[in-house]
Amino acid sequence: MARVAELRVEGLSHRFGRNDVLRDIDFQLGQGEVVSVVGPSGGGKTTLLRLCAGLLDVEEGRVSNRFDSFAFAFQDPRLLPWEISLDNIAYGLKARGMGRRQRHRLASDIGLRFGLELGDLKKFPKELSGGMRQRVAFARALVIEPQLLFLDEPFSALDVGLKRELQRLLVKQVAEQRTSILFITHDLMEAVRLSDRILLLAGDPGRIVQGFGIDTPREQRDDAFVYGETAQLLTHPQIVQSFELSVNA
Repeated sequence: MARVAELRVEGLSHRFGRNDVLRDIDFQLGQGEVVSVVGPSGGGKTTLLRLCAGLLDVEEGRVSNRFDSFAFAFQDPRLLPWEISLDNIAYGLKARGMGRRQRHRLASDIGLRFGLELGDLKKFPKELSGGMRQRVAFARALVIEPQLLFLDEPFSALDVGLKRELQRLLVKQVAEQRTSILFITHDLMEAVRLSDRILLLAGDPGRIVQGFGIDTPREQRDDAFVYGETAQLLTHPQIVQSFELSVNA
């Protein structure tokens, strides 16, 4: 019997010292699904993502990752400073034992697809702009063709044009490869543009207080749709309370 690809989180709680960070988190993420977690800063979003990705030890509750492969893209690109862009992108392929010629070909192909020039692939991270470094980081995460991608606010430091470009590439990746994504963001418009489901994480301690589904296909979500859906979300009582918004402002 084939194994069902899914991420399942049950009764997950976490604390740092005496501080409760997360409490009783439950959700599932299926194959080809994009789930975003939104909430105010300091509410435990990144801690939740790191627990799901196995970067932190689970102390209470359960995280079951039944995807065969996964990758992680951070807000900070975290590139190896002593490697050129091509070898940064190919790092995961090298770790898998792939030969130099094949991994460089695959790394070059995806780097060009993510808007890098051939000359950029020969540069070290310090020689690249912040936007170019983020392109390299995305290419590195996706070149291994992960079934599951963890994203920790990867667009937050980018300008609007580059953000939209990388979002379009991500939408294409989901459509073509059925890549599943668990996505952390504080940007509701970003969540509306990319997600199948949005989970609202209220803080102190972090807990999921509301879920929102978006049925409109991603490729049909133009700016008017995104603005309209976001405006509706901003009037929802749980959103207003969690983000401490003033509906009369």
